[in-house]
Amino acid sequence: MPEGIDLRELWRVSNYHSLAGLGGRLAGGRWHTAGHSIVYLAESAAGALLEVLVHLDLEDAELPTSYNLMRVVVAGDIEIEQLQSPADSSWRHNWKTTQWIGDEWLRSARTALAEVPSAIMPKTRNYLLNPEHPEAERTQIAEVIPADFDLRLIRKARP
Repeated sequence: MPEGIDLRELWRVSNYHSLAGLGGRLAGGRWHTAGHSIVYLAESAAGALLEVLVHLDLEDAELPTSYNLMRVVVAGDIEIEQLQSPADSSWRHNWKTTQWIGDEWLRSARTALAEVPSAIMPKTRNYLLNPEHPEAERTQIAEVIPADFDLRLIRKARP
């Protein structure tokens, strides 16, 4: 990024050091159907980790070693659209509605970034990056850190 530009920091935990959105083409997510380039980002490093851990079904011995934490910087003046979830809480379990909202945002190409609510943590926001939007080039990976999972995060509850 050029010097003198205000930056926003967002975070991602992934196996891939890319903002191309290839994974979104292969599999759908809460805010999109398969076939769309999209990158999910979080407002904090902890939030990014939680968003990955909630999808893993692992035993202690199977902790992934290939994940990395990425600090992603975004030009501070880039427009961010706020995508609203339905008013009732059923949206957390009904992906069809949120996928329709996200797919419509991607097709419209109104903005490179959208802000969405986290389904796992109240009062927490996540971000969607449309890598095919012209403004997406104003985002970049600034730092890659090996995600050294702490075993306490997935330790089974003891009776």
